[in-house]
Amino acid sequence: MRLKKLMAVACAAALTVTAFAGCSKKNDSSSGSDSKGDAKKEYYNAQPVDTGWEWGNVEIVDGGFIPDVIYNPTEEGLIYARTDMGGAYKYNKDTQRWECITDCFGGDDWNYNGTESLATDPVEPNRVYLAAGTYSTSNGAIFASDDYGKNWTICEMPFGMGGNEVGRGCGERLQVDPNDNSILYFGSRADGLWKSTDYGATWNEVTSFPTKGGYTEDGYSIGLTFVAFDKSSSEKGQATKTIIVGSAGTQGDYLYRSDDAGETWTAIPNPKSEATGDKTEKLKPCQGEISSDGYLYSTWSYKVGPNGASDGAVQKYNLKTGEWTEITPERSYT
Repeated sequence: MRLKKLMAVACAAALTVTAFAGCSKKNDSSSGSDSKGDAKKEYYNAQPVDTGWEWGNVEIVDGGFIPDVIYNPTEEGLIYARTDMGGAYKYNKDTQRWECITDCFGGDDWNYNGTESLATDPVEPNRVYLAAGTYSTSNGAIFASDDYGKNWTICEMPFGMGGNEVGRGCGERLQVDPNDNSILYFGSRADGLWKSTDYGATWNEVTSFPTKGGYTEDGYSIGLTFVAFDKSSSEKGQATKTIIVGSAGTQGDYLYRSDDAGETWTAIPNPKSEATGDKTEKLKPCQGEISSDGYLYSTWSYKVGPNGASDGAVQKYNLKTGEWTEITPERSYT
């Protein structure tokens, strides 16, 4: 899909909430009129009246889900958070507060306030990307910024995203190639794996990828759950060769690996799990990251949740030997 429009709006309005409550914006002033329509406009845009009261924001220490907090591996203290329906946030290192970076999404764009996934660029930390869509019943979009989320460009996608749907804790589905940061991958819920080679401006489906998932939970399609790069498999400036993508299927193996920068893919056998009674096909991969020493660390769950995730496992995969090691912490129930 091609770039549609530019949203050149400063969106980093500082918040004083600690639980990422909804973002608000202050309206500009305008002159009034006697007509009914203009009077309503005047009401919404009028300058505040001095009543002698002082008003400020109140911290809301409750709210919806914050499915993930994403750290940039290059710039110290650069941290983002995504919410299921309240936008995305950046941590202000100076004020030690969280700031909404999606205040520019107005009422007509309400569906974009659900953040399906967020990617921070490890090569150029000023670049950040959002896969936005609260519900998959409407098409989502991928937003790109090169100034830490102050301004955005939008690429509307031909499928929905589910920032507030079952499986919102999976991820990250959207990732930047750590060796060639013009390349991004996005794992969708029902429409396969997608790739951009121009910093998120245009996207095309990776037709060589063998699955779209197929597993549904509580009526929601889960699809592809995470994308992970092995940075050590390529030189800087070249597309990363080794990529692993997680999927939520109904049978067979759920992880797929490419060692030729996404040209071909092979299935990785599912791990066995002593902690969960070896329910191999019942556990779904939810999150995965590749470490600098050549291991994929992944979490697996009986349900992807957030509801009903009654059992699970943590697994470690050796990229060189192909061996799995279960590292699930010891659990005790009282």
